Amino acid sequence: MTLTKRISELLSALCNGIPERESCIQLGFLATVTGAPIYIFGRSGSGKSLIANRLASSYKSARVLNVGRR
Repeated sequence: MTLTKRISELLSALCNGIPERESCIQLGFLATVTGAPIYIFGRSGSGKSLIANRLASSYKSARVLNVGRR
């Protein structure tokens, strides 16, 4: 299996069940692969935690810093 195929399958699995947020997950995955930090912001209930948890679950030992949680 090629790397391109593996990445596309991983992205489709990450986006499963999250309608209209595919671009957020793709950009977040790209940022994590390149080692860049990401900041997810938005209204309450917009799926920020769901996106962060899905991205973190794609790695074995992910380091996630939650800032501004009450």
